[in-house]
Amino acid sequence: MTLNVDREELEHAAWFTRDQLLNSPENDSFRLPRKDSISRRLIEDWMRGEI
Repeated sequence: MTLNVDREELEHAAWFTRDQLLNSPENDSFRLPRKDSISRRLIEDWMRGEI
């Protein structure tokens, strides 16, 4: 599936597997959304297998 990124809204977008996210340290090259964001909550729920 192809991602079409609106560069005015997002700086980067990519597809990740659950394992990739669970094993990726957050650093300058990889960051999840802010901890108080809805998108972060959705990602964390998905990583825990809740959705």
